[in-house]
Amino acid sequence: MSTILNDLRPEDLGFNSLQFPHYRPIQQEAIELATGSSRRFRGLALPTGAGKSLVAVSIHRLTGWRTAGLTSTKGLQEQYLSDFLKHGMRDIRGKQNYYCRDYKVQCGDGKRAGCKSLCAYDNARDQARNSSLLVTNYAYWLRARRSALEWTDKETGETINPVECLVLDEAHNAVEELAGHLAIRLYEKELLEMLGWDDAAELHDDLAKWIKAAEG
Repeated sequence: MSTILNDLRPEDLGFNSLQFPHYRPIQQEAIELATGSSRRFRGLALPTGAGKSLVAVSIHRLTGWRTAGLTSTKGLQEQYLSDFLKHGMRDIRGKQNYYCRDYKVQCGDGKRAGCKSLCAYDNARDQARNSSLLVTNYAYWLRARRSALEWTDKETGETINPVECLVLDEAHNAVEELAGHLAIRLYEKELLEMLGWDDAAELHDDLAKWIKAAEG
């Protein structure tokens, strides 16, 4: 398919010509569909190996939109960062992925223990918050976007430095990721405490009895 971006090369947008010597036709078409549309949402069906990460960052470079890429796995997150760290991309993930130097534990545990050092997580969060190009995962985005990556003006309620372009890598996983975020899981021990039951031995492995007991 012919596009208006036929003559565009990755190096025109500042990318290394040895790493990205040219755009494939499917990449050019995807970039044009995303940047040339007035619609709020665009679905791009790019097969594995098509170079989706270059498409996403090229859209950011062409438009200037503050862009966040979401991945389902840390491996994909690492790949994005490896390819585009030098182009200003910043990475952010949950506290359990950062190390507390004071207490030699995960950052979340160090924070609760009273860590006073420059927190590795806080540093990564601030870099991502101030970056115009970032990558994270679905779980972190759904849980922490407002508090970690954007600001809200307390007087007007307006979002400051909003993410203007959200790229859902492996978008077919988005529904499952959202469902997992909204799910509430209750286990036997919690149900016993919440419902005031002394023993669940008679109800064990019998869902109908659990439901009847809960309704009662």
